[in-house]
Formats: sequence, C-alpha cells, structure tokens
Amino acid sequence: MTKIDDTLGWKTNTIANDGTPKGLTNAWAQVLRQQPDGIAFVALPRSSMNADLLHAKADHIPVVDATTTDPPGNGITYIYGDTRSGKTGYSVYGSVMADWVVAHSNGHPSALFVNLPDFPVITDTQQVFKSSYARDCPGCSQGSIDIPEADIGTTAPGLIVSYLRAHPDTKYVVLGADALGVGLPAAIKAAGITGINIFGQSPTTTNFQYIADGEESGTIGGDVPQLVYSQVDSLARTFAGVPQQPSGAPPIWIIDKTKIPNFSSDPIYTDSGGAIYTESRGVAAYFDKLWGIK
Repeated sequence: MTKIDDTLGWKTNTIANDGTPKGLTNAWAQVLRQQPDGIAFVALPRSSMNADLLHAKADHIPVVDATTTDPPGNGITYIYGDTRSGKTGYSVYGSVMADWVVAHSNGHPSALFVNLPDFPVITDTQQVFKSSYARDCPGCSQGSIDIPEADIGTTAPGLIVSYLRAHPDTKYVVLGADALGVGLPAAIKAAGITGINIFGQSPTTTNFQYIADGEESGTIGGDVPQLVYSQVDSLARTFAGVPQQPSGAPPIWIIDKTKIPNFSSDPIYTDSGGAIYTESRGVAAYFDKLWGIK
C-alpha cells in the first residue's frame, strides 16, 4: 500500500487480526473508533462481522472485501474475485486444479482434495474441482477431507498421510491452500509412501522450496497487488461518486519447477501468513493511467 498511498496521497493504517473471533472483534472495534474514509479486508465472511458491517454502513464508510462467497451490498461496496460471478471468482482455481491433475496423469488420476473449511471460498473451490474433475475424467476416483486452520503446521500432514494409507491408489493430493502441505513431503516419506504428486495454490516460501526440490509438483500463484489495486480503485470510485466496475478475473499463474519466480528481480509480495504472490507486470502502470496519474 505504500506505493499506492504515495500515488494517491492517501494514508493507510493496518489493523492486526489473528483470525480468532475475539481478534476480529477487537480489530473491528479499533477500525470503527478510527472512523476511516474506507475499509478493506480479504476473505472474511459476513457472518463473522455482520454487525460491524452494518455499523460501517450507518457511518457511511465504504467497505471492500475479496475472495469471499458473500455478495456485495448491505455494507459491502465491492468484492474482488466474487465467487458468484463464475469465471471471475477465485473458485475458478478448482477447475484449473482439476485440469492440471487430469493432464499430468495422462487421463488416469486418483485424487484427494484437502479442504480448508474455515474459508468458504476454498470450499467453493473444492466444489468446482469436484465437478470439473468428474467432467474431465468420468469414473476417475476422487476423495476429500476437511482440515481446520488450527491444524496447519501441526497435525495436517498426519491427517493427509492417514488418508493416503487408507487409499493406496490415490496418487494426487490437491491442497485447497498450500499452507496445508507444510511438512507433508517429509510425512509422506516417513510413511514409506511413494509416487505422490502434490498440487496447491497460494504458495509459501516453503512450498517454493518443495517445488524446487521436486517434492511438490506445482501450484497456482496469486496476484495480491492486483487485488489491492482493485479494492483501492473501488474506494476511489466511491469517493469520486462514479460507478463501480465489476470484479476482474484473478490471474491464473501455474508454477512448476521450471517457473519458480526469481526472488531478486521479479515483483514479489509476501503476506503476513507467509504466502507468496507475484505482481502482474504493468498492474501499477495500468491503474496509474486509469487514475490520471502522470
């Protein structure tokens, strides 16, 4: 946001949120006390903060969200990657994941989708994966398990390995979020299981290392800078009193061992959870031109 602040002459305050209900309540209390001109966040469901959204609406504060299954309206001005909009929603990743698995297996896959139900958008992604996989490979076996966010980095690898032991024909593990796979290659190796292909999305630095070492086959990278620029554009439109534009489609960036980004030269963004994203080249220039910035 620093570059955008400098471009538009805005000041952005960041409020920490640990993801717990108490943490979210405290974060919203801080936000509403500050009475900002606008509020932006990512992947938080309305159900966890409906009263706060209505409070912001009553105070005439525009709110923008991203990667959520909730529709805009009633306190939410704009949603980037609106899952209800089909090809422009983040759930489209599920179709890409299914296509990748079927193509990589030469049409003979057996797959497990690891869902992160704390985030409804990932459950939506799972449903798109399920239907796309069945379309691409009728009769091919697929399964799924739910792993809560609290198990990431602790018991998640063991839960996945338990499934693989019980289903020895499964050769593809599709991660609803790459963080679910941290520690998984070592757990698979320790269990004496071979021939497993791992594919995910929103990779961390650990996942990039797995890909480089051949322990993860590939992933889908996200473009958070484009998300942020789009959210800022929505707020700017509200401030200027001009119509909102529909959400654009999230970029599809498939990364394998041959396409790992150059961390010294490529535009890279790391979020607070450790996930790595690339910035589509030209995004900043595009929005600068849109906003009339010389």
